[in-house]
Amino acid sequence: MEANQRDILRLTVVLEGAMFLIGGGWILFRGIPFSLALSPSALFGSILLAVFLLLVNLALLRILPNIGETGRQLEEFLQLAALPLAKSLSPTGAFIISVFAGVGEETLFRGAIQGEAGIIISSALFALFHFGRNSSQFPRVLAIYFLLSLTFGYLVAVTHSLVPAIIAHALYDFVLLTALRHYDGRTSPAR
Repeated sequence: MEANQRDILRLTVVLEGAMFLIGGGWILFRGIPFSLALSPSALFGSILLAVFLLLVNLALLRILPNIGETGRQLEEFLQLAALPLAKSLSPTGAFIISVFAGVGEETLFRGAIQGEAGIIISSALFALFHFGRNSSQFPRVLAIYFLLSLTFGYLVAVTHSLVPAIIAHALYDFVLLTALRHYDGRTSPAR
């Protein structure tokens, strides 16, 4: 059954909103130190990080399909999950999902879990969250999400603020979802 944009947005608001409330409540209840400060250098760093991650992702989309099992897993993941989601969204829908994902996921995984258990555990949980019961089907793509999460966690550790990671995450998701709307297959986004 193909989900429409309204259903996807509704689910996003509920799930990401719940993550924000759980993460925020956890941070406040446990007294985990956090900051919402945003210096100009942190803003620049978050934008640079998002651009770097997008370039890495583009390189992976061009290179990995030609590399054995990793390429097969990436292509299968794109066809089963990422492309149907991206193609069902308007640019406005992609923007809404990206903002909610950035705020909800960074509050829970970087603010609460990383604040309590460290960057490795929060990154592992972040990657598992994105795949759930399908984790064993895409172990190499799961590793890519783990590395992606490490970069967001590192940004929080360096800036001592959730805001740069929220911005980098939302920008990354938005550009990727928008680009995938035009993806035509195995080698690169359509021109």
